[in-house]
Amino acid sequence: MFRLVLIVLGMHLSLLFGAQFEIITELKAEPMHMGLAQLSDTDKLDNRGEIGALIIINCGLENVFFNNMAFKISQHDKSGSYWVVLKKRASYFVISKQGFADQHYNFPSPLEGRAVYKMTIDEKNRQPDETMVVITSNQNRAEVFLNDEYIGIIENRIFTGLVPLGEQVIELRKAGFKPTQVTHTVTADNNRLEINLEHDLPSALSITTEPAGATIYINNILFGITPKISFFKVGTYPLRIEKEGYATYNDEIIITEQETQQSYTLVDNRATLTINSSELATIKMNGRKYAEVKQLKLPPSVVELEISHPKAETINQTITLNPLENITLDLYSDVDRGSVIVLTIPTSAKIELTSDTGEFYSGRGSKSFNDIPVGKYYLEVSQKGYKKQRESIWLKKDDTVERQLVLDIETVRKIRKDHDYFNRLEFGLNVLWGKADSDYDYDILKDTDIKLKGLTAYELATDINEKVVIGLDLKLDYVTAIDLKKSEGYFDTFLKKNNYLLYLKPSMKYKISEYAISFDPEAIIEITGYSYFSVELPISRVYYDKKSTFPINYRSLDILMNVDYGYENMSRYISRESLWKQFKSGYNVSTGLKFDAVRDNSLGEPNWFRNVNSVTKVEFAVLTDFFSLNLNPYVIFDASLITDRKHHDSSILAGITAASDINRYINIGIDMSSNHTTPGKGMKEIKHRIVKSWINLYTKKHFTFSFNHVYQRFELNSDEEHEYYDYNLGVSYLFDFN
Repeated sequence: MFRLVLIVLGMHLSLLFGAQFEIITELKAEPMHMGLAQLSDTDKLDNRGEIGALIIINCGLENVFFNNMAFKISQHDKSGSYWVVLKKRASYFVISKQGFADQHYNFPSPLEGRAVYKMTIDEKNRQPDETMVVITSNQNRAEVFLNDEYIGIIENRIFTGLVPLGEQVIELRKAGFKPTQVTHTVTADNNRLEINLEHDLPSALSITTEPAGATIYINNILFGITPKISFFKVGTYPLRIEKEGYATYNDEIIITEQETQQSYTLVDNRATLTINSSELATIKMNGRKYAEVKQLKLPPSVVELEISHPKAETINQTITLNPLENITLDLYSDVDRGSVIVLTIPTSAKIELTSDTGEFYSGRGSKSFNDIPVGKYYLEVSQKGYKKQRESIWLKKDDTVERQLVLDIETVRKIRKDHDYFNRLEFGLNVLWGKADSDYDYDILKDTDIKLKGLTAYELATDINEKVVIGLDLKLDYVTAIDLKKSEGYFDTFLKKNNYLLYLKPSMKYKISEYAISFDPEAIIEITGYSYFSVELPISRVYYDKKSTFPINYRSLDILMNVDYGYENMSRYISRESLWKQFKSGYNVSTGLKFDAVRDNSLGEPNWFRNVNSVTKVEFAVLTDFFSLNLNPYVIFDASLITDRKHHDSSILAGITAASDINRYINIGIDMSSNHTTPGKGMKEIKHRIVKSWINLYTKKHFTFSFNHVYQRFELNSDEEHEYYDYNLGVSYLFDFN
């Protein structure tokens, strides 16, 4: 009777729920599984922050739930499996699904935290349409695809999952390895297979094009510029080749193992463009300047043309260049024109007319230059035996400019004054104070002078021809001083009484080259370059008052030979107040030799010094309306011989001078130099360093206020050192009798 009740109750339960669960494989620990690492903290931590245990249940049924209210943390539905996380020490869960009888499953032992377990369940007595498949591989983390759909990855070199029965295409993919496909007939008994992956080694690929320089894209990835040799993965890819002016090439490329070589010929679809314009025109296409455009190959495109002329309005035009089109354009600017008439005496004189943009016209005698472009012209008229005449002409639209030029007969000697004859008298007051070391018999330098200085000078220059100029400079300098407070020591009356200087300098200057670039006043830059060779013969005689401590009668004869070259540019612009402003800059490099003979009796007996100097100077200059700056580095090598004492020495002096005028009323400057003298027999080696600085203030009333500072340091034979410094404060008034 009891058995009958059970049978009836079982039949009722079966009819009520319809299906039951069956445990296929029992719960088993998987110590090497890394499943917990793939879960977030929320999915694997309990309310105490401890990591639970992960159970992976392989099951082909959908919507199955695994419940344990006290211990369950999370559940995730994976393809063909369920991932359930329970707290540690959990001992069971209840398996439930709609239409199924709940099944209470007790674990073989309580779960451990941080552990991974696996088991398999299914519907009891179900005739499956899919089965569990086990795939092994030699590569972890390979992706598994079933009929090109992702179903999971290889973990611990194995994959387990439900796969439909029948013929299936299973593929494994992993970066750096060749994809591998296997077609397998899946049954309940034929559900295991092994798929191993091989490394995907790239193939050597060489691509050339005619012409070269094309850009290659493989699978929309930049491969390089032809000719190109590199590596690429084996396979079939879309290929695109591009080069400006050529049709884009699109095709497929099959890259095989070992090596693939391909060559392609591109089709030239460029247009040909010729633009005819005047020689002075500037041609720009899309903002790029071209010297000329003759049979120029260009890619099909829209081109913005700009034809500018210095003496005409700019032409702007837009053209479209179609593939293989040949276009010729005549774009001549409408230039404004005028006429220049030149009449000369003598009537056979040569006339040369040159524009600032390069046009050149010539003729003889009376000449009419008709219908020539407007602008600035340089007129030069010459005839043998006559002086050249040069002048500038501005020609405007529809104007006729007439010039009548009578040439002067050229004389053998032509004198021009570089500077006017001038006389100056300067009256001033100087206060000197300073300090030196005790080895020089003095400790404090103090001096106050009232000084009267006169200067008379005259300079002449004679043009022998266009390249040679000879000159003569004559200067007479007179200085008298009243010493108001004598200092003690060596420098007490030196140069403090009357002294005279007579200076006579004949010179010759030979012009090596000269160039000039200038623009009309509406432009902003003028540039002049030059180089010349000069020889000077200064003869000077200096008399010092015999009443001074060291009476001196000093005479010298010098020969100077120099080569100078440099350039000067001037930039001008108009300010908001419409006043002309200017900016000048330039440099000059001078190098040469100086030979001089000096007779000096300052040491009590006459001595003749003979010196050879090699001098190199560089000058950089900047000048504006408000500010000027001169920077002068220099190097001087000097070799001296005293005949009477029969000894010689040599020295090298290097230094730099920087001076600036500010607003024409302030002059500041500094000079730093170092001199090293290599002595002759019986003399001392000398190292001499000097730093000079000054500030001069000028007024409109001829007053000058000055402040000077000098610091000097001597080293004798590297074992004796001396240094001193002094300050000089002065005020003077200049009487100019010019």
